[in-house]
Amino acid sequence: MKVTFTFSALAALVAAGALVVVPTVSGCAASPASAPVTPSDEKWASQRWPGTTLGDLTHGHDVFVSRCSSCHSLPRPDVKSPEQWGAVLDEMGARAKLSAAERDLVNRYLSAASQRLRSPATLTRAEAGNSSL
Repeated sequence: MKVTFTFSALAALVAAGALVVVPTVSGCAASPASAPVTPSDEKWASQRWPGTTLGDLTHGHDVFVSRCSSCHSLPRPDVKSPEQWGAVLDEMGARAKLSAAERDLVNRYLSAASQRLRSPATLTRAEAGNSSL
C-alpha cells in the first residue's frame, strides 16, 4: 500500500507531534547503513584479525561513511556476509581510491557490523516474530 501526503498534511502531523522531523548535518548522522561500532564488533573482529581495536573499527566506519557516500548511498553492512565484503571492497576500494590500510579497516568494520546485524541474537522481538524480514 502506498501512502502519500500533501505538504500541508505533513505540516499538520509535525505540528500535532505525530511526526518528528530530525534535521541532520550532511553525512554526519548515523543511519541504518552506517551502524555504529560496538564492543561486540571489537571482540568478533579481534578473533578474526588479532590486534583489531575499537579504534580500528571506528576508523573503518568513518572512512566508509566519508568516502563511500561520496559516490552512492551507503549499503547496510548486513546486505553482505562478512565473507563477501572483501570482494566488494577489492572492486569499490580502487574506485574510491582507498589505500590498502583504509580498505582493510573498512573491511573489518563492515564484516564485524554484518556479523552482528545478521546474528539472530540482535533481532528485536518484533523482527523475530515477522518472518518476512
